Amino acid sequence: MRANQLARFYLVTLAVTACAAVAVSLVASHLIYNATRSMPLGFYWVTPSPTFRPNDVVAFRIPPAVEELVRERQYLPARALLLKPVIATGGDDVCTAGGVLRVNGTTFGNVLHHDSAGRALPEDSTCHPLASNEVFVASPHSQCFHSRPFVAVPSHAIVGKVFP
Repeated sequence: MRANQLARFYLVTLAVTACAAVAVSLVASHLIYNATRSMPLGFYWVTPSPTFRPNDVVAFRIPPAVEELVRERQYLPARALLLKPVIATGGDDVCTAGGVLRVNGTTFGNVLHHDSAGRALPEDSTCHPLASNEVFVASPHSQCFHSRPFVAVPSHAIVGKVFP
């Protein structure tokens, strides 16, 4: 191979490698894997969004109020995101009093007092409207970890909407 052909080969190889690295980085920054029972197992695509509505499925960081608990009990790996459907947004009345979760007066399900290993979960028996910068998430799966122990999720903690 002549010098100019070899230089062209290296330049093309470098360009293809750089493009592939950028493509992999873009895909990896939007792709997450759910390994919990609260949502179907598998890969989800995350799309940033400024607004959320009930039934949107969102990915969010573990709220600080329960971060230590999640780490101690190894519910999720460090820095993992939770995936849950939004069931209430700003202005909706959320009530966890009496061991029952209600949104705008409609019963959603029971509030868990113990995890699947029988360990006590934090309890917050409250009724109040969500602030405009909050959402409440909960999975229809009766034994999953969600907003019920930690009430509302601030919008800034949400990474984005997720799609299978």
